[in-house]
Amino acid sequence: MNTHGLWMPIVLGPALLAAGGREPLGPRLEPIRVRHDVPALCAAVVVGTGLVASAVSGVRKRGTEVAATLGDRWHLGSDTKAMTA
Repeated sequence: MNTHGLWMPIVLGPALLAAGGREPLGPRLEPIRVRHDVPALCAAVVVGTGLVASAVSGVRKRGTEVAATLGDRWHLGSDTKAMTA
């Protein structure tokens, strides 16, 4: 169980978008977030022409009801150090 209350952003390839990009990305994140017991999860699909889709699921801080947003600052890189320190 992740008790640190960390956000775990992920960057995913175009394969995540089913049906030629017509399936929303957001509903696909919630089961992943729940399975890994993290407060929030965000994802972006980027191709050669730029951003194709982005979404977020969860809350800013465990134990609150304040939803995380795409406008929030997300920690990218060195996530393992933050989780094991």
